Amino acid sequence: MNSSPASVVLAAHLALLSSISFGGFPSVLPDVHNFVAANGWVTDREFANFFAVSQVMPGPNMILMMSLIGLKLGGVPGAIASGLATFGPPCVMYYTAFRGSRGGADARNPAQSTVDPDRGRSTGRPRPPLIRLWHYSREVIVIVSK
Repeated sequence: MNSSPASVVLAAHLALLSSISFGGFPSVLPDVHNFVAANGWVTDREFANFFAVSQVMPGPNMILMMSLIGLKLGGVPGAIASGLATFGPPCVMYYTAFRGSRGGADARNPAQSTVDPDRGRSTGRPRPPLIRLWHYSREVIVIVSK
């Protein structure tokens, strides 16, 4: 087996899975189950209990579930590492992809001024989030299609 602590191996595996999981982290939940059960870190019953507790609690349930598994393996540092590995890589990827596409907004205060993407002039008011998301996705589609 690997000489690394179980919580480090789990965090690395979760970081990889969270980087490739389209449709949210529940789409790779069977792989997480197989990984932790194959290594003997968590039994099937414990995994089911972690899932049940994370579904009952309010908030981001998959981050909580991975934190509970990390807590069992490595205590509080394991829980923190597992939680960060679950949501950290996608956040970094999204930030990197969209940091330059603010639509002409002032970099110091993006909420103060925006540029109308269709007219190319400042509207003087912040864009609603759905319009911003649509504008970002339109830019990404253009970049990908070139």
